[in-house]
Amino acid sequence: MLTGAFTQEKNEVVVPLRIGEEERYLQFSADPTFPRLLLREELARARKNSVDLFPALGERTIAAVRIASDDRVLRVTFTDGSALLCILFSTKANALLLGRDGSVLDSFKKRTFVPPPPPSWENAITVPRSE
Repeated sequence: MLTGAFTQEKNEVVVPLRIGEEERYLQFSADPTFPRLLLREELARARKNSVDLFPALGERTIAAVRIASDDRVLRVTFTDGSALLCILFSTKANALLLGRDGSVLDSFKKRTFVPPPPPSWENAITVPRSE
């Protein structure tokens, strides 16, 4: 279960996840010098300088997590068909909230988004679900 998103550092999105009774944090950095994605067990949300992101995201159930086989893209698909896309291209790193039809509903970096050629999801690595 995804429970929203926030930022408290420049170029960083944190997505709290509930896996059973445990909390995990997907930390996405859009730092152009070193874009990265981490899954953390602990993360303290700052009381100041912390802003909620993707207001339309809310709480959603994750259906699948896939990593493109031919690109630096992670796709978290939700049971309603929408998705969170984490794009790890140095100067174009971004996190996008996509509607069921693939349209961009919101983006972390507020700039004109020119989509790259779609990654191949055919041979994507599917992250196994943990119980």
